Amino acid sequence: MSNPHSKRIDAAYSKFTGEIADILHDLRNLINTSETGLQETWKWGPGFEKDGTLLIGLWGFKKHVSLVFYRGAEMSDKHKLFNDGFDNVHNRMIKFTSLSELNVKKVLDYVKESVKVAGKPLPKVERKFVVPAELENQFKKQKRAFTFFETLSAACKREYCNYVSEAKQEATRTRRAEKVIEALKEKKKSL
Repeated sequence: MSNPHSKRIDAAYSKFTGEIADILHDLRNLINTSETGLQETWKWGPGFEKDGTLLIGLWGFKKHVSLVFYRGAEMSDKHKLFNDGFDNVHNRMIKFTSLSELNVKKVLDYVKESVKVAGKPLPKVERKFVVPAELENQFKKQKRAFTFFETLSAACKREYCNYVSEAKQEATRTRRAEKVIEALKEKKKSL
C-alpha cells in the first residue's frame, strides 16, 4: 500500500490481537480490494474516502469491530446487517463480535452502495422541537424574551426548549423555564 495513511493505520491496528485483529484485517483488505475507488484515510480514525469525502470508518474495540457507514441512513440495509447507530441522523454501523459474522459478499454490497449514496447530495434533515408548556407560559408574561427568542436560529431555540423539556419533574421544568427567560431577556443565545 502506497497510501500515506497506511503506516499510521497499520500501527493503530497492530494493537489488536486475536479475532478482533482478524476481523479488522479482513474488512480492511475487502474494502481496499473492492474496486470502488475508495482510499484509506485517517480523519477521526481509520477510514475510507472517495474524492475527499469520508464514507466508511473501521475501528476495533476490546470485544467488537465497528464498520461505520457515514451515510448509512440513506442505504437500503438490504441484508439487515446494520445493528447500531440508529439514534444517529446519518450514520449506521455494523458491529462484528466474531469472524463468523463477516459475510464478504454482503459487506461488499454495503461498501458498493455507500459509494453510490455518496454521489447524491446530502438530504436536508429537519430537527423539530416543541416549545414546552412551561416555557410557553413564561413567554405570555415576558414579551421581550419571546421577541428575542423568535430571532434565534433553530439550533438555539431547540437547545433552550430541550433544556426545559428534558427535566422529569414539573417543578424542575418550571425553574428551568424561568432560567431560560432570564437568559433571553439578557439576549443570550445559549445558557
